Amino acid sequence: MKKTFLGLALLFFASAILAQTRTITGKVTDDKGSPLSNISVIVKGTSIGATTNATGNYSLTVPLSAKTLTFSGINFTDTDAEITGDVVNLTLETTGKVLDEVVVTGVGTATSKKKVAFSVETVSAKDLPKVPQGSIDQALVGKIPGAQISSISGQPGQQAAILLRGINTLSTTQPMILVDGVQVNATSNRNGTLSSDDNQGRGTASIISTNQSSRLSDLDLSNIERVEVIQGAAAATIYGAQGANGVIQIFTKKGSRSGKTTVTFNSRVSIDNVLKGNMKFAEKHFYETDAEGYIISNANIRLAPSTSTGQTPQPKLPSSLVNAVNDKPYRERLYDNLGNVFRDNATTFNNSVTVSGGREKFDYALTLSHLNQESILNGDYERTNVSLNLGTELFKNFNIRSNTQVVYSDNTTGGITGQNNIFSPLNSTFLTRRYLDISQKDSIGNYVTHPEVGSTSTTAFYTRQFRQWRAENTRIIQNFNLNYKPVHFLEIDYKIGIDNYKYLYSDLIRYQQNTLTPTLGITPLNGRLTYDNFNETFTNSLLSVYLRANFEKDLNIHIPVNSTTQISYDYRKNRYKNYTTQGTGFTPFPPNNLNGTTAAIAEANQDFVTFGYLANQRFEYGELLGVSAGVRVDYSSAFGVGSDPFVFPRADAYIRLSQLFDSKAIREWKVRGAWGKAGIQPGAYDRFIT
Repeated sequence: MKKTFLGLALLFFASAILAQTRTITGKVTDDKGSPLSNISVIVKGTSIGATTNATGNYSLTVPLSAKTLTFSGINFTDTDAEITGDVVNLTLETTGKVLDEVVVTGVGTATSKKKVAFSVETVSAKDLPKVPQGSIDQALVGKIPGAQISSISGQPGQQAAILLRGINTLSTTQPMILVDGVQVNATSNRNGTLSSDDNQGRGTASIISTNQSSRLSDLDLSNIERVEVIQGAAAATIYGAQGANGVIQIFTKKGSRSGKTTVTFNSRVSIDNVLKGNMKFAEKHFYETDAEGYIISNANIRLAPSTSTGQTPQPKLPSSLVNAVNDKPYRERLYDNLGNVFRDNATTFNNSVTVSGGREKFDYALTLSHLNQESILNGDYERTNVSLNLGTELFKNFNIRSNTQVVYSDNTTGGITGQNNIFSPLNSTFLTRRYLDISQKDSIGNYVTHPEVGSTSTTAFYTRQFRQWRAENTRIIQNFNLNYKPVHFLEIDYKIGIDNYKYLYSDLIRYQQNTLTPTLGITPLNGRLTYDNFNETFTNSLLSVYLRANFEKDLNIHIPVNSTTQISYDYRKNRYKNYTTQGTGFTPFPPNNLNGTTAAIAEANQDFVTFGYLANQRFEYGELLGVSAGVRVDYSSAFGVGSDPFVFPRADAYIRLSQLFDSKAIREWKVRGAWGKAGIQPGAYDRFIT
């Protein structure tokens, strides 16, 4: 009987407590009726609150005594609404000013650009398609103040070198690349062969040559929502040594939870021609001539191609080169070799289709694109991208997002331009005398190495016939993001990304000893086949905890101060493997493979781990000013267990003077300052004395 009475008492007590509260629901929209997410809903005078979801809805348990709700959000006027029932809907008005641009990079979470004390440059999607480029790095040229973006060779599909903060290191100057908050593989260790030679095939055997360049060109330009770039050291220290050269963050497109499905199709065709400029070709020369003004050889006969080799002897030079003057007009037929070597009207086709949409707690965006680009010089570049971005709210305030990108590219444009080599086929074209035809063939139909006897270079036509490069790249980038807000002042965010690529590079030198010019050409004359297999997996795991407090609403302290505390753990691991095989000595006829050749093998493996801790504290006083300070501590496997960590402190502050003066002429007037220490992350197995 006592137990029954106790149970009834507890039930009555619980009912009495529940009777003191009720649940308020509602939806928050803007003046156009669109739902507003991340709007704070607080019971006025208390710390009880909630946040609207992607569809603008919220649910909040409040005391019966609660009379007013306060709604607030970035770029919207704080608004109070009376509780007159169990449903409180509200339309928020903007602040009346131009909406602030919100940035994430260098801050950690979405923050008004006006409240950031360092430079963050933003390039939105509406700016990118205006540039007729198939890659992100080239589309950013001229868009970021102070950034130097240059192509390695100018050929389609080639990676670009990006310099954000000037040369500040003896190692790589490539910036850190993030995709939706997760670091991806930023540099390219490619085109390394057993023979690190030039386009002639000359060179000494060496281990893999490294080409440090950005790998942004793998990503799909049509799948980009916006790009954020930071260059200052105070911001870079948030990302540790990896961010010392600056940070580029790419945000991909997401679906809308409006319940509608949107299909977007883009198609672009462009035609490329070489920009020769208004160049003046030589019309006169200083060589020795016969009585009729034709150039003669050292044998005192007119220059003429040999009937057997298709090559022309070298011209006879005057006895004194010091006093030589270009005063003799050409009588020979002259050739536009520069025009002949380039392809006219090289076309580029770039097509993409995106299907996006979603419902109340789910969104999706699927993008398929294909790029086919002809080179104006040699070969073609094809790239296919498939992107799938999925987001869902599993339960209240717990969101999961998955972003998958698959890339396949096939590139045959390499090998003609060369790098820092005056004997490359392209430079050979520039240096060829005007009366020589680089498209000459010998008596059996092969291109000659060079139309002039004794030349030590090859032409682009000869290289195209007897040497072929090909690069196939398969890359998969998978990111996951888990975000949970158990209460309005606490946010737990976890991101993990895996970037894996497999890169197969082949270099085929065909058998050339059946030509009539066996003493020159591409070495070796009996052929060579090289396969470079690259495989690299980069993993980035980032766990962050954010604590936010509004002094007025949460602590009942009547000063307009907002506090944000960030604590993060950042882990990175990179595993790189390269396997190179090379065979020399083919038979005169195909197939060309490694069977029966003299083979050589090289192998390289590299493992690298780095992890760090970040603590950051930020205070904002209303819309007027803000200060922030933090420290980053990094550990690196390059220095082994027990080594001292690298410590990167930072601090910044700003004051918006435009808030002190009511000026219609100046919309935004801000004084800002930032300080920080940054260092370059050594590579795996690097050892520097100083």
